[in-house]
Amino acid sequence: MKTLTIRQPWASLVALGVKTIETRSWSTKYRGPLAIHAGKHLIDNDEYYLWHRALDKNGITNALDRWAYGAVVSTCELVDVVPIIEFPSHIPYDVSIWIEVDGPRLTLQETLGHFTDISDQLPYGDFSPGRFAWILSDIKPLAVPIPAKGKQGLWELEMEVA
Repeated sequence: MKTLTIRQPWASLVALGVKTIETRSWSTKYRGPLAIHAGKHLIDNDEYYLWHRALDKNGITNALDRWAYGAVVSTCELVDVVPIIEFPSHIPYDVSIWIEVDGPRLTLQETLGHFTDISDQLPYGDFSPGRFAWILSDIKPLAVPIPAKGKQGLWELEMEVA
């Protein structure tokens, strides 16, 4: 199964279904089943401060002692990878869906004029223009995390995840 390593607490926030968009500096053509692997290290202090404020705002308790490190914590579907574009912008003709940054607001836009407010995801990623938003759905936490050594990029988990 294709697997993506994410640092804690972001990996656990995906497993909880709170974080449904993972931001990356790179794109992928892959779509389909994806395992989420929690890296061995916690995010740095500046990110930790922002994260802690986001958790408090959303009423999620700080349970670092129960979170897994160096283990697969959930599975999901990678349904799309879309560019992040600053508002207002000229949209390239080959881009049919994108995330628009408009100050403190984020919207998922489609060329047909449909948009979805995704501002609730703002605390959980780097939505700088030029980056990519990985849209996750059908998130399922694992009852028991599966220990595994993480890797950079998308990597193949050699065991079956139920």
